[in-house]
Amino acid sequence: MINFSWDAATTGDAATSYNISIGATNELEIGTLSGFDGTVDGGRNISYGDAIDTGWQANTTYYWKVTSVNVAGSTDSPIFSFTTGAADPLGVEGFTIEALSVSPNPVKDVVTINTTSGFDTVEVFNQLGQLVIESNSSLMNNNRLDLSALNPGMYLIQINADNKSKTVKIIKE
Repeated sequence: MINFSWDAATTGDAATSYNISIGATNELEIGTLSGFDGTVDGGRNISYGDAIDTGWQANTTYYWKVTSVNVAGSTDSPIFSFTTGAADPLGVEGFTIEALSVSPNPVKDVVTINTTSGFDTVEVFNQLGQLVIESNSSLMNNNRLDLSALNPGMYLIQINADNKSKTVKIIKE
């Protein structure tokens, strides 16, 4: 997640909402978050990253601008930039299981792990990184994992096989 902050204009009428545009070039093509009403830290400090899946890349410069909106119209800020770091300092280099998928996504109650090579264990983590479900393939019926006990939200499923792993983001409805 990226936190953006800027100084509000000191002249003219105050903004009633803000739009943030972002991109890997100064064309700002990745996406726009619209309609911030100024209630987040006076409208000048907004977290960005979950609303549009940008797939942040390491060692990449991204460009962004803020459009302030009020009854008189809109005004764009200059285009700013930031560069992502070399790697995730909390990440772990690992192997991946290539021929694997989890479906459906989003899921209501049960996901199926589709793989041609099999797997050993499955771990489900909530957004805080807490382990909420742990199972192994011998306890699962036809590679189906019951998530009905979980609250709606985003979860990470880590599937482990032969010292390899793959993590998949899922949405529980």
